[in-house]
Amino acid sequence: MLYNCALNPLSAVLDVPYGALAANGFTKGLMNGIVEEIFAVMAASGYQTHWVTPGEFLTVFYGKLVPDTAEHKSSTLQDILAHKKTEIDALNGAVIKMAAEHQIAVPYNTAIYSVVKFLEAKYSPCKVPY
Repeated sequence: MLYNCALNPLSAVLDVPYGALAANGFTKGLMNGIVEEIFAVMAASGYQTHWVTPGEFLTVFYGKLVPDTAEHKSSTLQDILAHKKTEIDALNGAVIKMAAEHQIAVPYNTAIYSVVKFLEAKYSPCKVPY
């Protein structure tokens, strides 16, 4: 969840592989913000992960997880290019929903979710108004 929420929507919006996202300070800042928000929502919701802090996860994320998949483009991008509904509702959308239950602001997750939803509508074969 942490990995996919941080990488998939940005890869889709920017049409780049995961490694490009981790190599750029601007997108790295966005991914850090997404991860930090998810940790806050997880804590408020009573969930735990293998990592106690966002920093612990981000060390593994940038040091191991992203390098191993640096050339991958996200399934979210593949769905948009194929004019299919993406998994954004199950990823960042789920974070947003849980955050609302605990009255936690998640501006990074909300912003990237909104941009992906715009792209879904723009490229939808149903011509959903955007």
